Amino acid sequence: MTVDNLNPVNVIVNVQLTYNEISTASKIIANEVSKTGKIPSRVTVGNKSISIDDYLYAAVVTTINLNVNKKTSITTKNYKPPTNPLSTTARGTLTKTAYLQAVQNIKKYMEANGRSPNYATTTIGKINYKKLNICLCKDNKLLQR
Repeated sequence: MTVDNLNPVNVIVNVQLTYNEISTASKIIANEVSKTGKIPSRVTVGNKSISIDDYLYAAVVTTINLNVNKKTSITTKNYKPPTNPLSTTARGTLTKTAYLQAVQNIKKYMEANGRSPNYATTTIGKINYKKLNICLCKDNKLLQR
């Protein structure tokens, strides 16, 4: 398991990730954020290397699935980064319902646009791209209870 902040030349377009691999990627990213304060551009789980944008999509879909007690594999689609991410972010606590609405909106946006959103609009305001990734890598545990 490694974290890589370099842009590799060979990128696999579609990668299938199991629930366990997505969970492991979340832990790797959370550890990296705790150590450096930065989100890695890529994460490697086993022999699979994915971009942070493909992780975001996999984490969003996994969160939606966990809410209905499904632990299924997710296929990434080489999602691109946001075009103009916000530098500021909303602060506060989302209810479970608001959190689920936000991840459903992120999923719809990514599938329609082929990229991560610049931010997510929530009941507490706009949450920027960096914070979306941090929340998803740390908070997926909440829906597993």
